[in-house]
Amino acid sequence: MRNPEEQMKQTTIQTGTQMKITTKKIPTWGVLSGVLLLALGQALGQTLPLEIRQDQTLYNYQSADGVPISTTVDAAIGSDGRAPTASAQGASSLTINPPTANQFSGFISWGAVAAPETPSGLTAGISYSGNAANIKLPHGGSGSSQVVLMRAQVGAPFLNRPVSFLFGGIIPPPEEDEAGDKLADSVLPSTYWLGQPHLLSTDTTHEAKGYYYSAHARTVFAIQPGPVEIIWRKATPASSTPSDSTDTDKWHQSVGNYYRLHKMRYVVSGSASKTPKKIYWNQAGYDGPQVSIPTTTIGALHIVYNSNFPEDVAVGIPAQSGGATSSGSNTDIAVYKYTLKYDSGNLKALNAEGRVFVELLGDLREDGTTRYHLGFEIVDVFKHSAPASVTTELGDLVQPTVAPVSEKDA
Repeated sequence: MRNPEEQMKQTTIQTGTQMKITTKKIPTWGVLSGVLLLALGQALGQTLPLEIRQDQTLYNYQSADGVPISTTVDAAIGSDGRAPTASAQGASSLTINPPTANQFSGFISWGAVAAPETPSGLTAGISYSGNAANIKLPHGGSGSSQVVLMRAQVGAPFLNRPVSFLFGGIIPPPEEDEAGDKLADSVLPSTYWLGQPHLLSTDTTHEAKGYYYSAHARTVFAIQPGPVEIIWRKATPASSTPSDSTDTDKWHQSVGNYYRLHKMRYVVSGSASKTPKKIYWNQAGYDGPQVSIPTTTIGALHIVYNSNFPEDVAVGIPAQSGGATSSGSNTDIAVYKYTLKYDSGNLKALNAEGRVFVELLGDLREDGTTRYHLGFEIVDVFKHSAPASVTTELGDLVQPTVAPVSEKDA
């Protein structure tokens, strides 16, 4: 009898247009996905997991034609169909051969299986592979060297987009210079770049761009999931006026000094950099627990809102609501429009669900403006708590549950 702990498993590897099928006996509990990915990586000559790096894609937002290539060989990377002339390429010892046909053709992946087109064309007395031509199975060659594709599985590619930082994570100054080259080991990024990112004249606040610069901690935090763009400013000005000093995307002028700017793009994950704290709606008739902040140790609380969790909502909840109605059109009733609010040592939640960054601050510093940074919390706001069934023996102490009891708590 077959060993129930082992099964016959097939691993299909695609190499170009050929299909290779190998059969191997492996334990049922083996991790097949890792073996398959490793085999695919070796077969395709790629390092897995594959990934798309949108931040390294070159764009030209000034023209719908893309980035044009002029008649000189030192033109910008990219093309809108115009290429350098053969004479210009030959003068710089570059190839003058025409490009390969269909070199930049598109590719669309799909799912499919190998199946005969005319299954009724089977000839008796010949094997299934021998009938390949009759039933129009994919095949090639002839005689003993004939290759027949009897079974195939074609699927979508494996892609992964890496993230730069987790929600609430610290975004340090880049370890590269304005040209994209790595800084020397003797140069600290914190001295090469200013700690506070640069805002263009068209920008409003740091938070509106998806990150938070804390003047108290003198640190940049990731507070918005998704792509984030930060402009870093060099700490030391240029020794002379640059030739392209009017380019405000590259230079910032201050009292006659020109500081180089460097734009960096990051991807922030929605996952928290530390275990989030939970709070439930506790105002306007909602029965979430009241949350008190000890004012003896916490001098101030700074809630950093984001596009997914705004400070206020357009339609709030009446102050005397039982928690089941919205503001409606009655303007005679006071309406709460805040989402998460710190008021006289109490943290009040209402109107929105989501994740938000909260900075804990201490006493004022000597400058009279900033405070001592005591840390931060990541707060998840929920409308209701999820009830759970807990079994407790008669006479045992009833305590809060420790294990996750719902999908939101996991």
